[in-house]
Amino acid sequence: GAFTATIVTRPTGHYEATVKADGTVISPDSNGMTCTVADVTGNTNLEVTFEDPGYTVDASNKYTVWSAQGLQAWANAGVKQNADCTLTEDITLTSWNAVGSGFGTTKTYAGTFDGGGNTIFLSNCNGGGLFSYIANGGVVKNVTVDLQGTVLSNPSGPTGGIANSNYGTIQNCTVKNGTIRAVNLSGGGIAGGNYSTVKDCAVINCTIESINNSTYPGGIIGTTMEKSAVTGCCVIDSEVSAPNYAGGIVGNHRYGAVTSCCFADGTVSCKNGKRSIVGYTSGTAQIFNCYWSGTLEFFDEENTNYPVTEYDGIQVTDGDWSSAISEMNSNGGNFILDGGRPALNAGTTNSPAQQLLDAARLFGF
Repeated sequence: GAFTATIVTRPTGHYEATVKADGTVISPDSNGMTCTVADVTGNTNLEVTFEDPGYTVDASNKYTVWSAQGLQAWANAGVKQNADCTLTEDITLTSWNAVGSGFGTTKTYAGTFDGGGNTIFLSNCNGGGLFSYIANGGVVKNVTVDLQGTVLSNPSGPTGGIANSNYGTIQNCTVKNGTIRAVNLSGGGIAGGNYSTVKDCAVINCTIESINNSTYPGGIIGTTMEKSAVTGCCVIDSEVSAPNYAGGIVGNHRYGAVTSCCFADGTVSCKNGKRSIVGYTSGTAQIFNCYWSGTLEFFDEENTNYPVTEYDGIQVTDGDWSSAISEMNSNGGNFILDGGRPALNAGTTNSPAQQLLDAARLFGF
């Protein structure tokens, strides 16, 4: 005779099951853990397929993500609802569309994205960086984006490794090993346009470039706008270049403050702006307590004597960054010495001996 079958659909870990009876999908029970099939007979064809969706979402619409499939599910559904997202593992993305839509407001992100200290390996991205538009109240933090040689560009607006435009908060994020290319508006290693807070971020082994005279690239930010605050950020082993103006930290510094930032062992090459920290300044822009080392290059001889100003920051000429780090850390920075150079205070990959040497340098021994 007929009977009722109860199937456990989440037996272990994160796996979920799809249950079909004679080809028809059976809806899960309200407990989310089982599925009940009524009127089962000896001729009923029961099919149970298990898969790992790559994420969980709780009752408050918070996503926990551990795979590319899960991150895409959050981007497709959760972003529209400004759902929070936390990564628990490194993720490799072979195809990605920047979250959001340019300057529009219908697809902006105002939730909290926490990378959990993990890395997103990004080998192909359309529309700019990881996010297109972070809205007021949105937070993106604790994530590294490894571009693996990828060229990021956004033909319809600014371009940034983490976000094309930021009205929220970007904190403790790193972009490395790729190119950010400004096509239409400004380009920056972290954000193309910044209207709010960028803090404790790093750009490592990247090229940030402009392909026309009207876009001013910067190692961290392309253009700063109203209420912009850029604090405790560093650019390491990178090149910033433009036909016109370029800056090691900010390309077009119009408003707000750049505080305790540094540009180490890279190159700034441009035609007009001899600026190791910022390329072009206007409005009420300010710079405090910033340091640099590296090379400044020019495309024509007429600018070889371009005067050094406060917007170039303080040059580290002897290769010893210990005093500079101490000064930056006393004014909002959060740096350590890593191989004799500044790095974000989020761990080091050097040997114990090198770590001891760096610590001794930092404390003046």
